[in-house]
Amino acid sequence: MKRLVMLMIMGILLTGSVAYDNSPTEIQAETVKESESKPWINAYESKLKKLNKENEGYTYQLIYVNKDKIPELVVNDKTNYNCDVSLYTYGKGKVRTVMDRWMYGQAGALSYLYIPKKNVIYSDGSSGAGMERYESYMMMKNYKIVDKYKESLSSTYDGKNYTYYYGDKKISKKKYKSYQIKGKYEVIEGKYTYKQMMQKLKKLKG
Repeated sequence: MKRLVMLMIMGILLTGSVAYDNSPTEIQAETVKESESKPWINAYESKLKKLNKENEGYTYQLIYVNKDKIPELVVNDKTNYNCDVSLYTYGKGKVRTVMDRWMYGQAGALSYLYIPKKNVIYSDGSSGAGMERYESYMMMKNYKIVDKYKESLSSTYDGKNYTYYYGDKKISKKKYKSYQIKGKYEVIEGKYTYKQMMQKLKKLKG
């Protein structure tokens, strides 16, 4: 964990090592029954109205992080030099904040990725002109984002050889790869304006 903190302080830039699909997993109206949709849709509509008053430039999207029938709401702020993304879910009668304005770009990871319905959230970055690199695998649990592993994954390159770490402990390349989670990743980002997102929620009501 100390190594991860040091790398993030030095400045994070994504290396693009994980392939991802730019096409978002769309939420289809016909897959959601009206009786199931009303509680979270009404809650998301109320949340959107508040957010739009805060900043009309936010963009939005619905995604499925895990396997349950309620999608998560992505809120993306690209109006500032340092962009950020937030993630909300619905549970026990109200909207829950899962990611609160996580910065990316110049001030953080280039982006945050996820595997639809697999409960895997991923980011990676590098410092020292790419000589040091880290990977982070996370998941959603109890309305929060938590690490999938107890320690962080990182590697260094001396110009000839790579050295791999699990936390501060050196590990083999094979062991390192065993921690990597493969899948079809998508970017956690907003795609739609406030008006477009409200229209989509209205359609989901049936």
